[in-house]
Amino acid sequence: MDSKKKPALDNPALQRCLEIIKESVQGEKNDELFYNYLISTAPTDEEKMIITSIRNDEIKHNKMFRAIYKYFTNKDITASEDETFQRPASYIDGIRVALFGELSAVERYRDIKKCLPLGTFRDMLFEIITDEIKHAIKYNYIFTLNKECVCEPTSVSPAVETQPAPQTKTQTKTKPAETAPVAEAPTQEAQNDTMGKAGKIITPIDMGVSPETTEVQPVDLKGAKG
Repeated sequence: MDSKKKPALDNPALQRCLEIIKESVQGEKNDELFYNYLISTAPTDEEKMIITSIRNDEIKHNKMFRAIYKYFTNKDITASEDETFQRPASYIDGIRVALFGELSAVERYRDIKKCLPLGTFRDMLFEIITDEIKHAIKYNYIFTLNKECVCEPTSVSPAVETQPAPQTKTQTKTKPAETAPVAEAPTQEAQNDTMGKAGKIITPIDMGVSPETTEVQPVDLKGAKG
């Protein structure tokens, strides 16, 4: 083994990163079946081409990871034999799984990059990480193309849309009661006051003189306005 490799292998962090690389590459067969499913169920040729380009990038990443693992361990990564492919519930559900898988991969590959020595291997991880970010953006674009399928479960029902209408009717019914209350019969005092203003009846005022001893003089109302 190269004398430069042995000190690196004594680093627990690097050993853990190599283990992550091994686990990522061992799922290669499952990834292949997953991408084949997405490509076969994609509704348009454009989406098929996008997913095919992502799959080709992932094949390239696996080769790069194998080269890194081989360099430090002098061993090849063998494929896992107990993998089972879980078919997504639908095409758009598969896109959702793939999108969050890419975001999770970015976090894992960042940790791997920190443990690798400066130089070619870190440059390789930088390329892989930027590819994963690019893949996430492409999957998000596919979500946009299929937004009707994504939003369909949460569409607003007609009952919810027409719910405010009864509230408006209730307000209309109560408004006349506030602005046009039912008129009540005026009290005798109010009648006297109103008629007094019209010049027809004037409420007697107590001036200290008894009505029995007061002689009322006739008044000429021909020229009065009223």
